[in-house]
Amino acid sequence: MYRQLLRGQLKALGHYADDLLSAKTDFEFFYGIAHYVVPLIKSSDAFCEVLKLYEKGKEAYFKRYTQLKESLFIEEEKVCESLIMLLESDDLSFNDEKIKAHLLSIKNTILRRKRHAILQYDGEISRQLYCVLEELFELGLVNVVKQYASITLPDEHLQNTEGSREEIRKPFIKRFTCIPSLPQLYELNATWDERKVLYSWVSWEWLSLIEWCWNTPFSFFSEARGTVKFFV
Repeated sequence: MYRQLLRGQLKALGHYADDLLSAKTDFEFFYGIAHYVVPLIKSSDAFCEVLKLYEKGKEAYFKRYTQLKESLFIEEEKVCESLIMLLESDDLSFNDEKIKAHLLSIKNTILRRKRHAILQYDGEISRQLYCVLEELFELGLVNVVKQYASITLPDEHLQNTEGSREEIRKPFIKRFTCIPSLPQLYELNATWDERKVLYSWVSWEWLSLIEWCWNTPFSFFSEARGTVKFFV
């Protein structure tokens, strides 16, 4: 099917590809994609069938993305609640107001996210929780940190003033062990890495976006900027 998509057009595509590779400016490069490459692909008789396959691939991606985001939200909330309860327990008697305030801020962010039904940036709450764990680690509460994350001890080397090398081993928090959806979500988001495109439907998404941006009036973007609102 992909062969049919460009049957009889490979020569033209090769010509445009040469022009893109020899483009001296970004303007020339994106102009060539928007005005020649994308329309050439769309003009193929097999384009509609290939587009259906692309849409299936994109639909599967967003279905998985939504599932992971929902799981991530639940996992982050559980970790936050667990940390707050642990630090407030009689056994620990932890009184660092800075960390408690940080956790309360995270909890409020989770509540606002629930209220507005908005999925914020991937792993934003996890990044805040990681900062809390780092602070706890620096305070010597290693056993607390180990309940939520793994700790590694890499080899590091520091050159002293006499030219010899002294080995330094400084432990640090490697990853969460209680938020399994986070690494899965990061891996899924790598789908959009333009340096390593693994799926043809992603390539088409990028090409279509270039064409749309090129042919959309500047007024649209200036007007849209004033209407976008963010919940924090």
